[in-house]
Amino acid sequence: MPVAVAQQEFDHHLATTLDGMADRMEGKSSEGSDNFRRSLKSLDQTIRTYYSGKSHEVAAQCGAFLSLSHRIESLTLSLDEEMRRQMCTDGCFPLSGEAFFRSVDELQRSADGLGVSK
Repeated sequence: MPVAVAQQEFDHHLATTLDGMADRMEGKSSEGSDNFRRSLKSLDQTIRTYYSGKSHEVAAQCGAFLSLSHRIESLTLSLDEEMRRQMCTDGCFPLSGEAFFRSVDELQRSADGLGVSK
């Protein structure tokens, strides 16, 4: 099913983005998040194409699913941007632990809403 493949790609790129964020916290280099953005666009397009013309109930479920996926993307990229902004030139990570974990908790709640497993 094309939607499942697009969802797996989105999940993979989300995990890669989160791994990259963790790597930067440890002072390692990491890739950008362009593939993550593209995977959400692909998921969005696949769902809209696959479920076009389906019942209102199915359309509502797809809309909720897409909304949660977009929220996960937004939270992840926002946290990534904040982390990049907060990075010191010497590689330290001054974002307070409390602020970081609040962001991670919010991201996890959104992922839980999608049924994404840990």
